[in-house]
Amino acid sequence: MKIISDLEKQKIIRNLEELNPGRDAKGLAESFIKKQKKTALAVLLAITALGVIMMILEYTDDSIGEGGRIDRNSYRGSEIRLPVTVRNATYGDKETEIRISSRVHTDEEIEDIFKYEKKKLLSEVGNENEDLQNVYSDLYLPASDEEYGVEFSYLSSMYSIIDDKGKVKNEGLSLKEEVVISVTMSLEGKEEKFEIPVTVCPKDYSDEERFFLNVEDEIVRADETGKTEDHLMLPDTVKGEPVLYAEKKDNTYMMLLLMGCVAAYLTLKGAEKDLEKKCVERKKQLLFQYPTFVSKLAVLIGAGMNISSAIKRIQAEGEKSGDSPLTEELGIYVRNVRNGVLEDKALHDLGQRCGISEYRRFTAVLSANAKKGSMNLKTVLEEEAEEAFSEHQARVRKLGEEAGTKLLLPMVMMLMVVMVIVMVPAFMTYQI
Repeated sequence: MKIISDLEKQKIIRNLEELNPGRDAKGLAESFIKKQKKTALAVLLAITALGVIMMILEYTDDSIGEGGRIDRNSYRGSEIRLPVTVRNATYGDKETEIRISSRVHTDEEIEDIFKYEKKKLLSEVGNENEDLQNVYSDLYLPASDEEYGVEFSYLSSMYSIIDDKGKVKNEGLSLKEEVVISVTMSLEGKEEKFEIPVTVCPKDYSDEERFFLNVEDEIVRADETGKTEDHLMLPDTVKGEPVLYAEKKDNTYMMLLLMGCVAAYLTLKGAEKDLEKKCVERKKQLLFQYPTFVSKLAVLIGAGMNISSAIKRIQAEGEKSGDSPLTEELGIYVRNVRNGVLEDKALHDLGQRCGISEYRRFTAVLSANAKKGSMNLKTVLEEEAEEAFSEHQARVRKLGEEAGTKLLLPMVMMLMVVMVIVMVPAFMTYQI
């Protein structure tokens, strides 16, 4: 049996002839076919070996043991779902799914676990307190115990003093209070309840804390007794100790001063950044106008005008079309020449003011020509114009690529929004 037909073999030969002109296409085809056969055979053997391994594992790892025994998962384990084929000589075979629940404890085991958990909770509930008859700080009331999976719920007889999380609120107590905490233990549908009697003591304040509490009490008492008066007199002594009062001032003005300093600094830095942006933008405009300037200058000088006249002509045309950085710089050049500055000096200053290497290089060529003269100035200008246009096209192409990259993030965000708009209704419809 042929793996590759004659028609396919001829097609392979034609393709190899195109890819390898002058070489023996039939020999290359034979090598190609042999290599493909070896690759196909290797893939077939690998898949066959994997299938055999999976078959061995499937038949050796049988969940159904001798006599129909299936091992359950341990306590609190997940339910087992086992696809099986039920076979009967009379009614034939039927495929179904068996669900095996995880193992549960016997009643005696649950009773022993409850005894253990009760003893453990009673030994830990006091937390940092010395004993349950002198409770000053929070109790330890766990929601569950991971050891056996027992869950706890609590009910306090005085929620205002101890809540169901064990939080002790004894700040306002003056005497000890008896509180009973009812505990319910739950495991696998079984419950057991017991109570924990607790004695909560008033908070143990330091001398300093107790003094200021007394000050607050005296102020409250003075307010209550003097409600009929048009003013409140703050107590000047508490428990024999003199007390002075100072109104706490709003320090917002300090924040305003600080914010003012920060705002002033940011304003200065912002102005510097704006200036830098304007300089960068000016250089970009000069660079953008450079090819046109060189091209016009080459045409005018080729027509017989000298350098100054040509620049004056370009500057006049620029003023008609609107102000631009190049028109301003050329205007300064024209005024300098008119005021008696040497042409080569004015050209040198023009290149330095523009601050771009292209202008400095170009004005240096014009300045040298103005000093010494040159017969091939027109040719130099035309070559410079051609090179400037090439560089300009490269810059424009780069800007286009950068713009495309910047648009990538908004496009991805729009795609995500569209996916949410399309998928959310689908999920809600099918309740996935």
